[in-house]
Amino acid sequence: MYTTLIELQQQSDLRPGNIKRTVINFYRQITDTTAPSASPLATRTELERTSDSSDFFIDRISETEQNELVAFYQGKNPVIVKRSNYPTNLYLNLTIQTPAGTPQNLGYYPDIVGDVSGNKFYILKPEQYVSEAAVLQILLFALGMVSRYYPDIWIKNIDTNIEMAEVTNAFVNLTYRKFPNLILDQMTGIKHAIKS
Repeated sequence: MYTTLIELQQQSDLRPGNIKRTVINFYRQITDTTAPSASPLATRTELERTSDSSDFFIDRISETEQNELVAFYQGKNPVIVKRSNYPTNLYLNLTIQTPAGTPQNLGYYPDIVGDVSGNKFYILKPEQYVSEAAVLQILLFALGMVSRYYPDIWIKNIDTNIEMAEVTNAFVNLTYRKFPNLILDQMTGIKHAIKS
């Protein structure tokens, strides 16, 4: 819906962006002093530590929005650092070094949603965020109630308000493709992307 709202000159609480996550395992050589030096078993590698780095790129974001978002992120997870910012773009980084045998804990991770095309969007007000599946369910229920119990009001608004008709049409088209995917993601705990 982000693109549709922008085309209709409506403000959204989402900002386009991207994320790059890199996980590097560092190994060390262990020499076995009990094995003969010519033996291939004389040295072995062992995991020493893991470096997990995430780079967050947020586009089309004002300076005020940047400051508010960075303050919120760093309040939740002080390891998130601002690498650079430009008038309309922001670059953040979260890097965690975890010794071998220690459970990894990234802490708070920025809230990101995706559209049906795989584009990523950052949520500007994460403290007010409601799950996308719940929002779609609520909006579908409300639209269904209005169109069923007040068809005269529904038809009048659809016929006279072109913007409302376009947003409703875009919303319904998006929902019938995305809602089943969101439920599947919730049930399995895995992000699914269906490409045609």
